[in-house]
Amino acid sequence: MVEVPRGIDIKYTIGFCVVPAENKVLMLYRNNRPNKDKWNGLGGKINFDAKETPQECVIREISEETDKLIDLSLAPDLRYTGIVTWDVTTGEEKHNGGMHAYVANFNDRTVIFNKKETREGVLDWLDLTEVTSKDNSSVVENIPHFLPEMLKGHGKARYHCVYEDGNLVDFAVSPLK
Repeated sequence: MVEVPRGIDIKYTIGFCVVPAENKVLMLYRNNRPNKDKWNGLGGKINFDAKETPQECVIREISEETDKLIDLSLAPDLRYTGIVTWDVTTGEEKHNGGMHAYVANFNDRTVIFNKKETREGVLDWLDLTEVTSKDNSSVVENIPHFLPEMLKGHGKARYHCVYEDGNLVDFAVSPLK
């Protein structure tokens, strides 16, 4: 795990299940806020009361959100890629936050399933090229900025997003130790 920058509340995880041979990534079209009506990775809130680690959280959340169709313990390569952080300014209000990020590479094409409706939204294996296109407005706005960098596998990094009045206005990547 990495040292989290001071003053940033990182209480979430996000995970991306990828089948590189098929150029596919599992995404969730969310029914609820945040990011309602957008394709997003899978993950959720870390249960600090249960002393859950970020990795335990992403494994649990992906299992829950896929109705147990995906078991990250079977992924030959579950990689911690760092943290995605954000500073948000809306009018006079400011806040920040973040999430621990993971990429799980699967060699076995049998993990791919047809589009599925769940209580969280619609799950589907999408083409990585579409998901990482900055022109694709159906994907959460910051994903095309950080996911391609994570997939390169250069090590742990901080992927920092700056939002003003709901718009992503800046993005930076810096290595983490």
